[in-house]
Amino acid sequence: LATRVDIHLNDGRVLSGEQADAQGSPELPYTPDVIENKFRRLVSAQIPVDQSERVMQLVARLETLPNLKELAPLLCKCV
Repeated sequence: LATRVDIHLNDGRVLSGEQADAQGSPELPYTPDVIENKFRRLVSAQIPVDQSERVMQLVARLETLPNLKELAPLLCKCV
């Protein structure tokens, strides 16, 4: 979904810009750093830093984990 912005200046000029794809869309995906930083920011008030870092480590190798026994408890504020 394209987005277009036109800014009309007092001197009559019009500045225009268009973005064909939204950041985070399949066509313009977020980088791993952006995703990790957003995760850290969103969980920082909920769980300790060491806990959130461990969650990220486990999620990074989620497909190779034998089960979710170690990950599941870390997703709770109560740990």
